[in-house]
This record gives sequence, C-alpha cells and structure tokens, in this order.
Amino acid sequence: MKKQLLIKSLLISFMCLFGNLSFAAIDWVGNMFPSSGSSSEIAVGSSLDVYVQVYKAGTTESSGQGAGISCETYHSEVFSFGGTWQSTFTQAMTYNVDIGNNDEYQGSLTPIAAGSYEFTCRCSDDGGYSLELSYNFFLEKGNKDGGSVMFS
Repeated sequence: MKKQLLIKSLLISFMCLFGNLSFAAIDWVGNMFPSSGSSSEIAVGSSLDVYVQVYKAGTTESSGQGAGISCETYHSEVFSFGGTWQSTFTQAMTYNVDIGNNDEYQGSLTPIAAGSYEFTCRCSDDGGYSLELSYNFFLEKGNKDGGSVMFS
C-alpha cells in the first residue's frame, strides 16, 4: 500500500513538473548503455556516446528502423549525483542497429561546461507528444536505468 502511494505521488509530482504528459504506446525502453549506476569522467569538449533499445510490437521486429519511433537523451547538470536536476536538455538520437526484436538508438552527450551530469533516454512513437522513459520507476516497468558523467 505504501509503495503504491509513493509511486502515485511520484507520478503526480512528475506530471506537475512536466505538464500534461502521456505515456507512449511503446512496449519497452531499456538496455541503456552506459547503464544504471555507471559513472564516467571525460574532458569538456569531448562527448559520451549513449545507446538505448526500444521495442514496440508490430513495429520494431522487422529489419531496419521501426516506423514512427524516435529517441532522445535527456540530461541535466546536478550539484551531486542523485540530487535535483537543474535545467534539462534533450538531444535527438539516431537509429543505430537492430538487436533481436529491438531497435537500438545512439546519441552523444556534449555539455559545454565542466560539472556533474545525470542522464537517461526516452523514446516516442508519436513525434514526442507522449514519451516512454528508459527508467520507469513511476510505473514499475523496469529497473531505474540512468547514468552519470562528470565533465572536467
């Protein structure tokens, strides 16, 4: 009961922060690399390649990019890892390859300032009006899947 109440309150908080957000008809987003709990340190001006897989029944099983699917990285500077996200940024990802029934997308993070950042990926099947995050602790669809990087 407490867990359900916490999940509902997190979902309501998330929706208040990001407006009237609906979730995509995508079945699954995950296998993000670098993955949850990973931490990288790279030089300012360099980039960090990020990958995520997406599955939508009837769309991603065939060879090549599934029609109408798009993904993006979603990242923010943080004062401490696990802390509050400051201004958030998105970066479009490109289709990379098929992996089984999933489509894999690749993107790069290239913040311009030194600092600590957290990131995840999100995908859509309707031009971005509804999104499926790769860390869906709001809906218990999988493990929290996000990473952190320090640009120095």
